[in-house]
Amino acid sequence: MGKKNDASFEFQTPNMTKSIDLCLVLFAFLFSKKNAFKNSDMALPLNKYKDFFKILYGLSLFEKTRFNKDAKYEDLITAVMNDEESESLKDESYFFAALEEEVKIHNKDSKKQMRTLLLPLSCFILLFGLIYIFAIIKTWYLTKTISASEILLEVIPSMLITAIGIFFTYKCAMSLKVYSHKEKDPVLRNWYHDIDLDYCFNVLNSEMKKIYNEINESKARTTALEEIVTTVNGLSEKASAAIEELSNNIGLIVKPKDDSDYLDGMLSGGAPITITPKGLRCSSTINTFVKWIIEENYDEPGRVDWIAENVKDKNGEKLNRETLMQYFRDNREKYRANKIMKKT
Repeated sequence: MGKKNDASFEFQTPNMTKSIDLCLVLFAFLFSKKNAFKNSDMALPLNKYKDFFKILYGLSLFEKTRFNKDAKYEDLITAVMNDEESESLKDESYFFAALEEEVKIHNKDSKKQMRTLLLPLSCFILLFGLIYIFAIIKTWYLTKTISASEILLEVIPSMLITAIGIFFTYKCAMSLKVYSHKEKDPVLRNWYHDIDLDYCFNVLNSEMKKIYNEINESKARTTALEEIVTTVNGLSEKASAAIEELSNNIGLIVKPKDDSDYLDGMLSGGAPITITPKGLRCSSTINTFVKWIIEENYDEPGRVDWIAENVKDKNGEKLNRETLMQYFRDNREKYRANKIMKKT
């Protein structure tokens, strides 16, 4: 009863767990409701819903949902996934009560229509039937006779009209009681509440699509991170020899030639070097110094040659150019990979 466009509901699914909860209560209610799948054009083939739940189960996404806390959901969904007998597991009123907990069902327009149109009309029919019966009884009382044709054409119709009036008046009264939340019996609430099955299927299908998208995005992110981690690990192993060689060199002397602007920029930029009477001295290891050059974008063409020419190890020997090249090459890629990982 009530206007069809008012028989909808509001819901919030801020995360995947809430979306799955909504899918569970909607599917359980619709699956339990007699002929819901047959009577709705919005219903997908049952196999679509089976596959959906199998995917959720395979990814362990039921752990924090109703499925994991409520035996009725667990039994029903398990039976559906495994193509087992499920008729005895259907409990429409129970699942409708759970749906009412999960969403806010609209009934404002239905309640208004019930009060202003359907209830007055039902009361009028009831009153008309009672007056009709009273008129027949009065005529019978005065005449003391009643024919078979009068019973067929007047008594029976009057009783039918009265019965119809009583039936619809009762239904209207019960609907108003349900809409006002005065009726607590879940069976009666399910019987007399106004809800659009097409709308339920639309929401169910939409939430399923949303969950599928989130799963696919999560898989894509996981794959990308795995590739990045693999790249970083591979680069770390590849560069281990160069890192070990450079890490053992500390207290290095920088012997500047004709590149004062470059050195001034490094000093003002916080490079790990200090000024001494003999020149510039590294305050950390060579690999820390080189890593700083890469990360602070001082890694310009020719810098490897500059370091090989101007920086000496603690023994006063020039650094191996090939070792420096290897370290620069591997750490450039590693730094970029780490940067991508931080963004994701």
